[in-house]
Amino acid sequence: MNNLVKLSDYYISTYANDKNQESQKNERKKVHNLIKKLEKSPDIFGGLAFDYITVEEQAKIVHFFLEECSQRQIVDNLTKVNVDADFSVFEKDLHMKAYLPSAVLNYNPLQVEEAINGIRYVIRATPNNLDELLHYLIEANDQVIRSYMKEYELHKAIGIKLDWIQYVTDYIDYTLNDVFQFLVYPIMMYSKKANSLEVIELLSNETDRLTTSFKNSISQNYNNIFGSEGLKASRILYYFRYFIEHRNRLFENSEIYHILIREMEKYPELFSDVPEQYKAENIRLTDEQIESDLYKTIFSEGIRVPNIDNKIAIARKLINVMQKYGGRYCVDSSLQDIKVYFREIFMSKETYHRQKTKKIVEDYLAHVDEFKEKNLPGLPDFQRQSQYIFLREKISRGYFREKNLSEAYAAKVLLTEKINTLLLKCYWLADSKTALNLIHDYNHELLMCYEDFLK
Repeated sequence: MNNLVKLSDYYISTYANDKNQESQKNERKKVHNLIKKLEKSPDIFGGLAFDYITVEEQAKIVHFFLEECSQRQIVDNLTKVNVDADFSVFEKDLHMKAYLPSAVLNYNPLQVEEAINGIRYVIRATPNNLDELLHYLIEANDQVIRSYMKEYELHKAIGIKLDWIQYVTDYIDYTLNDVFQFLVYPIMMYSKKANSLEVIELLSNETDRLTTSFKNSISQNYNNIFGSEGLKASRILYYFRYFIEHRNRLFENSEIYHILIREMEKYPELFSDVPEQYKAENIRLTDEQIESDLYKTIFSEGIRVPNIDNKIAIARKLINVMQKYGGRYCVDSSLQDIKVYFREIFMSKETYHRQKTKKIVEDYLAHVDEFKEKNLPGLPDFQRQSQYIFLREKISRGYFREKNLSEAYAAKVLLTEKINTLLLKCYWLADSKTALNLIHDYNHELLMCYEDFLK
């Protein structure tokens, strides 16, 4: 933080009620302590743009955190991931309008959720020509930004000026689906010639390059957007609120991911490449085959498991539930599905909040049975949503391991966090139109990383 003394002096002269020396010393200490906390987490508080705004605007932000905000220890809390936190305090005294449905007659705004579902379907259909699939995604990305800019110009033509911050959120989610759906399905799951770790390394290096480019150009971006008027504290706090909320959502699973990676490091024997004799293809088995010693040996990979018949039955029951609850593509007669579920429930050793996976599954299946007995529609929720996420990610990890991609799974988790951090920085520009164009460029550059691996 440059000019900390100047900021402290200005803050005291503007906001301090008591002018005696001791009081001013305390105020100065409070300002210094706050700035130190902000500097400790640059990937979060860089969004406050302190190095690019006037001391007057800096002081407004400092005063907000020290005096105006109703939440105690808000700065400490912002470094933690909490999807249930309320950040409406950041909109204090701000007269900005979030985006609304298009006011242009006979024009339908882009429905990003539909677009995401569309690309997921196309990617998972995995056509033989992956080069063609990649160029479809690149063109679809171009269509998204053209749609946004068309709506922007139409609104401008009829004198409607709206802030489109929700479009920034939507486009980041769209880009993450683009990049990672292509990585997981065509590259990691189906490609026989692309080395997953090499692809992930290239994506990681490109993300680093784009992050450096963002850092080097942010000052010029602020100058281009706001000119001599400069960036204002109220606008910064407005965008910062959306940045924090989106960050919390994207990083809410990080704890679970890292628990699973630590288990892989602690018990490498459970996550090493699958021995050839124990590989499980996605083939259908009869009940008689499932109950045979041959397939029990494949499920456990030759390890003796007590009460294995009952455990296989529980795994198959959960497969049927997850097919409905999570919309997963799995069947209780698939050799691969049974093996993955069985191993992640009963052979994996990791706990979540001191509960074994077996306990989480059995409690939930008992709840499912209660629903059936009472003739209640649908399926019950897990006791905590995080339990479902933990179980879902364990199952996902199991499929990666079955394809000898455990190392790539761990690398993908770290890459996900790195790309999340890059895309979230687009909020820091405090201008939705500029952010949307930047997200488009990032999406294009990351997709182009796949091109060499498809030749």
